[in-house]
Amino acid sequence: MTQISQMKVVIVGGSIAGLTLAHCLSRYGIDYIILERRHDIAPQVGASVSLMPNGSRILDQLGMFDAVSENIEPCIFMQTWDENGRLLSETDAPILTGKRLGYTITFLERETLLEILYQHLPDKSKVLTGKYVRSIEQDSKEAVVVCEDGSRYSGDVIAGADGIHSTIRSEMRRQIAKEGTTKDLEALKRDEAAPSAEYSCLFGIFKPIPGLEIGHTHRSSGKGASTLLFGGVDGKLYWFLFTKNEERTFGDSIPRYKKGDETNHVAKYMHHHVSGNILLSEVWKNRIVANFVTIEEMENEHWNWNRVACLGDSIHKMTPNLGQGANCTIESAAEMANNLTKALRDDGSKPAIEDINSALSLYYQKRNVRANLIVKAANKFTRVEALATTGDWVASMFIIPRLGDILADRGAKVQVGATKLDCLPMPKRALEGTMPWSINSGIGKEENRKRRAQLALPLILIALCFLWDKTPDAKEFPGTKSISEVKLDMLSSIANAIPLVTIWTIESYRRGNDLTVASIFPTAFLLLAQKFGIQLIAPIYFFFHYIQSPQENFAALDNRLTNMAFAKLMPLAILLVSLSPSCAIWSSIELESAQ
Repeated sequence: MTQISQMKVVIVGGSIAGLTLAHCLSRYGIDYIILERRHDIAPQVGASVSLMPNGSRILDQLGMFDAVSENIEPCIFMQTWDENGRLLSETDAPILTGKRLGYTITFLERETLLEILYQHLPDKSKVLTGKYVRSIEQDSKEAVVVCEDGSRYSGDVIAGADGIHSTIRSEMRRQIAKEGTTKDLEALKRDEAAPSAEYSCLFGIFKPIPGLEIGHTHRSSGKGASTLLFGGVDGKLYWFLFTKNEERTFGDSIPRYKKGDETNHVAKYMHHHVSGNILLSEVWKNRIVANFVTIEEMENEHWNWNRVACLGDSIHKMTPNLGQGANCTIESAAEMANNLTKALRDDGSKPAIEDINSALSLYYQKRNVRANLIVKAANKFTRVEALATTGDWVASMFIIPRLGDILADRGAKVQVGATKLDCLPMPKRALEGTMPWSINSGIGKEENRKRRAQLALPLILIALCFLWDKTPDAKEFPGTKSISEVKLDMLSSIANAIPLVTIWTIESYRRGNDLTVASIFPTAFLLLAQKFGIQLIAPIYFFFHYIQSPQENFAALDNRLTNMAFAKLMPLAILLVSLSPSCAIWSSIELESAQ
């Protein structure tokens, strides 16, 4: 898009966050410059990136997903093992994710993604390498970045995309400490104490190994250690070893590893299985390049201050197990660009600092909750896979392996509410999925269960009314009905029960009802109905069913499906199991039994 405003953004960091932000800004006609510390914009450090639908959709909007597709293999199958090679679960749920959202889960080299982002920039002269940022300055007129070589770059906004050891974040905090209110300073204190590390990651790219197929993911869980391995293009393997540190460290105490530390570290885990019959030792000897780092974890309350804002790992840093780090970064870049446009003026003149501050604050408000929820989910998943607690061990060994497609449901909830670039249309691929994208759904946007319980309270009142009606009247002898009346009452009860039994049974097989009362306890409700009466039990069933079946459970079309083969057998099943015994009892009623 042709430049339409005088706004300029100085992007510090030629990372995935920084390059994506540059693309987004150019689509809005906003000028920018990128300052990258390294001399190479796409260095090979052995890192790979997991691309999820929420990140792929934005890359597709920007016209780069076809280039990405040439360098990836979709994930089509996933197996999970324990550290001794025992199979815990296997699923083709990644295929389901692709069908739902239009994009598959995949991996590619970080170097490749950076190169694609760089090569597709409309003006590469705006990317300056070898620029080590020393400090920033800002006032009511402009913001300035000062580099070690003495060069200065001014703009209206400074975007910190310079990673976990962000200079821009540190400089922003320095200014908050000078200018902030008491409330700001309290939040600043919490932010400064936030960075911590309890796990480390040894990752790399490896040569193909027989038995590890292209498009297959292997995860393994062990006490204090877990692995992730994916077979990519040409059989090249992307592999991660996550291990728990001796202690949790904070801030400046977080260790940094040096070259050679990885060899001593990996030696402890050579007998850890990465799949059923392949040990970590076999993978390690096939390495092409590997790196060993501490995994920092961090959430922040301050994302912006006046003309400065941070994005990506510089402000929301998570563990890699969930595969959402780069995707959340891409989302933040799109959201920042979406909101900076709100500071633009119709006449194209420079925006006022008040408008910029308002736009960056809105960026924070729209991204903070969702990003931090994903950070929490990723960090928790790391601990589950490392069997950090007894509960995590139970979940990893027994619960998660039995969830099946429910894992795909949980993953879809993380992605379906993702940000997109507002100035560009939805890509065709995103519209072909069976699950609609919506920023008003997904993680953090679930329906309030307490609210649904309040709305369903009249159902409990119906059950209470039935109990009230069944209270014996001392003035009336209960055994005065004629035999014909008793038979009619029983016939009426049977007729009332047929549709309810049918509904309960069919709903127990509906995919969106997995792990709800409808799927787990239908038989229990049927037995209770036999003992206490359908009039009492049915309202209670529907009360719990309403609470546990919000609309979001059925957003994916496949979650609305039920077992049709079973549904067709329902009339016969009800006749044999329920009606036949009842009719036999009904036909044999005599005066003595009726009384």
